[in-house]
Amino acid sequence: MGDKKYQVFISSTYTDLVQAREKISKQILTLYHFPIGMEMFSAGDDDQWTVITNTIDKSDYYIIILGHRYGSLAEDGLSFTEKEYDYAKSKGIPIMAFIKDRDVPTSTSERETNYENIEKLDKFIEKAKLNKMCDFWKNEDELAAKVTAALFKAFYSTPRIGWVRGDSMDTTKMLEEIAFLKSENQKLKEEKAKLINAKQDDENKHYAVQPWFHVTSISRMGGNAPNKLIVLNDASPHIRINEVLLCIDSIDKYINLDYKYLKKDDKYVETGKCFAIEIPHNEEFFDKEGVIKIKFNNLYNKEMVSTSPKIRFNSKDSDVALLNVIAEGFLYKPFNNTIEG
Repeated sequence: MGDKKYQVFISSTYTDLVQAREKISKQILTLYHFPIGMEMFSAGDDDQWTVITNTIDKSDYYIIILGHRYGSLAEDGLSFTEKEYDYAKSKGIPIMAFIKDRDVPTSTSERETNYENIEKLDKFIEKAKLNKMCDFWKNEDELAAKVTAALFKAFYSTPRIGWVRGDSMDTTKMLEEIAFLKSENQKLKEEKAKLINAKQDDENKHYAVQPWFHVTSISRMGGNAPNKLIVLNDASPHIRINEVLLCIDSIDKYINLDYKYLKKDDKYVETGKCFAIEIPHNEEFFDKEGVIKIKFNNLYNKEMVSTSPKIRFNSKDSDVALLNVIAEGFLYKPFNNTIEG
């Protein structure tokens, strides 16, 4: 520990545990550390809970003493003692819980009389028992001894920031370390910026050679024939299609679609320039929505995905005899390209 001093927050109900709090405070002072609790707060303009949380924030360790009273309630129905405990827990402050033995005789003033508060206290005790450091005590002397042992163990097993005298620090060395850390921090920021810019440049490069797909026609021969979609790529032809998927939203279904490149003037159109997709006639699709996903590799062999606008399918009772796919809002609308992964 050296010359480091720790601030220890003591939490408990007050009137029934005055002597216990006093005993622990004196014990912590004999260890040359700083006890702090509600009796040390002076009246002021600040909200009580704000003062408590600010003090817990500045504390290195938190001690909770539980007797047979639940304590005064905050507006949310929890006791201030339990709220303090929960707050310290949320801040990751090491907690040491000390619960008064339930078989020790108590006076009426030391016991909770409200049935609802008794239930709350029992639940609070069960929660406190889950701490790694939890112990029971019968009298103030035993409590002080157990607190001392627990604090010594915590000081060495989970050392905290603590406090040191200003004149015990080598300020020159500290300033040099701060300057070094600031320099390293600046270098890291610059490296991060370079990586972000490099990633952006890489993405821009791939998007620069992306295709621009859109569906130019939809047809169907009737019966159980599939819907035939003609897809045109108005931009770069330098792609290699890997697969075409139909993704139906509400039934979480993914279907591999057949596709083939089309001829034009008895010659194959450039790779990926124009091709046909067939969507099978399937009653599962009635009244559903989905998208077509075209997975491909671009000129730089980067995996990309081109996603169509929403496809809407007619209902089973629709008067449309031939088409299952509703062309409105879909036909001639561009697909959206993204880099895979």
